[in-house]
This record gives sequence, C-alpha cells and structure tokens, in this order.
Amino acid sequence: FNLKIGIFLYSSLFCNFFDYAISALRFLILTVLFKLALGILPGHNHYVSIKMTWSEARTYCREHYTDLSSINNQEDEDSLLQLSSLVDSDSGEDDALLQQDSWIGLYSDDHDTWKWSGGTNASFFNWTKGNDTAANKKCVVFSKSGWLKKNCENKFTFFCFHNNLSYRYIYGFTNKWIMLF
Repeated sequence: FNLKIGIFLYSSLFCNFFDYAISALRFLILTVLFKLALGILPGHNHYVSIKMTWSEARTYCREHYTDLSSINNQEDEDSLLQLSSLVDSDSGEDDALLQQDSWIGLYSDDHDTWKWSGGTNASFFNWTKGNDTAANKKCVVFSKSGWLKKNCENKFTFFCFHNNLSYRYIYGFTNKWIMLF
C-alpha cells in the first residue's frame, strides 16, 4: 500500500514538473514569436565602406546581412552614432569618415510616405536643419549632424542590420572571418 502511494505521489510530482516545463517552454516560444512579430529581437548594425546607390546597398545588405539599417527611436540613432565613432577611431583617417554620409533604409514611396526598406512606415526622424525638399531626393543618408535627403542614384557607404535569428560567416572590415548569430 505504501509503495502504491509513493509511486502515485512520485508520478504526480513528475507530471506536475513536466507540465510546468512544457508551460515554461510554451511561454518562451510565444515571447520570442511576439518579439519577432514586433521586430524587437536584438541584432547588430554593420558599416559597409563600399560606395553604392541606395538600391544596390539594399540588395547587398539583404544578401549579406538582413536589410539596410532602420532607426526607430533615439536608442537606435545612438547605436549608429556609436558605431560611426568606432569606425572613425579604427580608420586612422582624420575626420574623413566622421563627415561621411551613409545610406540607411529610409526612403519615400510613390505617395510621399517615409518607409523603411523592410516596409514599415517611419515614425522617428532626425532631419538636419535646412534639409533639401527636392522631389528627386527620395532616399536618406545618416550623418553625425542628422539625416539628409539624397537622390537614390548617388553613391554612398551604408549601414546594414543583421538580426540574431540566423548566422552567417562574413568578412568584416577588420579582415577577419567572424560568425554572427
């Protein structure tokens, strides 16, 4: 009789533990899926020193990373500013890259709506004062003084974003192969 009660209690505890483990796993999966849907899983921005048109830069980023970088808030802006500072300090060139404009994923569609290359509407902006409003300037470059509208056919360096959902081997500007997650 005592053995039956012991087995019953043991199996009840094991089942309860198993149920809790499954519930925790479901919660974790749902949390990741929710963050994925909102686009808030962490990732990394990368500076690419090759000069390309906005369209070429977007294609390059989609082939080698995830997409051109998006800036959705001041924290994202600060992240790119920090990356720019790291690139500047690694370059060894006096203010050459410091003043350089680089493509980000912002563009104006046919209805003059500002969108990110991933398709979402932009709600955060950091335009420079006196920004040109010419009709042929539908793409945006990031600079330390703010964002500038440029003709999409101009060639600039650019920032790519890589999400952490997959890994790729890339050849960085440090001339080393690194694996990103």
